[in-house]
Amino acid sequence: MCKLFFTIYEKSKLGTIIRKIHGPILNLIHPSYNLFNALALKSGLPGTPVFTFSTEGQDEVKIMPMGQHLDSHGEGINSLDKLKEDFVKKDGKIEWIMKNRLIEHKYLSEFVAPEGPIRIHHLPVAKCLAIGGGRNRILALMNVGFCNAKQLKEAEWDEQNKEYVNGDITINYPGKPVWDDIPPGTDRQGWVDKTKRWDDAYAQGLRFKVGELYEAIFT
Repeated sequence: MCKLFFTIYEKSKLGTIIRKIHGPILNLIHPSYNLFNALALKSGLPGTPVFTFSTEGQDEVKIMPMGQHLDSHGEGINSLDKLKEDFVKKDGKIEWIMKNRLIEHKYLSEFVAPEGPIRIHHLPVAKCLAIGGGRNRILALMNVGFCNAKQLKEAEWDEQNKEYVNGDITINYPGKPVWDDIPPGTDRQGWVDKTKRWDDAYAQGLRFKVGELYEAIFT
C-alpha cells in the first residue's frame, strides 16, 4: 500500500510540485542551504579555466573543471546535450532516483554504500553550501523539485562498517568533519573538515554555482 501511494504520488508529479513549493519556502528560512546557490566544486562548463587558490599551508590548490568532467561520465558523453540525455533518458539518472529512492521511499546511502551519501560543506564565511561528492545525484534530485538541503535527510555514521547509512546527504560543518577523501589526494579517506578549504576558495574568487550548472544542462 505504501509503495502504491508513493508510485501515484511521484508519477502524477504531485511530489515534484510539492517539493517545488516547499523548497523556495525553506530557501527563505534557511538561505545558506539553498542548493542552487551552492558552489559547484570541481565542476564547470566546457572552456572553464583551471581555478587555483591557496589554503591550509598549500601554495597552490587546483580545481580542474574539465568541462563538467564530461570525460568521466561514460563513453559517448562528450557534450552537454549528451550529458543531459544521460540524466533524462529512460533508465537514466533521474528515472533511477525516482524509481529507487522516491517511489521505494529509501535513502541514497542504501544504494551507493561504497561512495556514501552526497557530501555537502556548509561554509560559514561564504554563507552558502559547497557540493562535493555526489554532484550528479544532487542535480537529479534538483530536477525533481529539491531546492534546499533541509529537504534531504542527513545520514547517520555506522562506526562498525565505517560508512554512512539511513540518509541522503552528510553535511560538513566547522568542527564537525565528514568521512571523505583526504586532500590533496584521493587515495585514502578519513575524517576531514573542508569548510575552511572551500571558504578560502570562495574568498579567492570561486563563484561557479550548482544552479548555473543545472541551467546549462537542463535548459
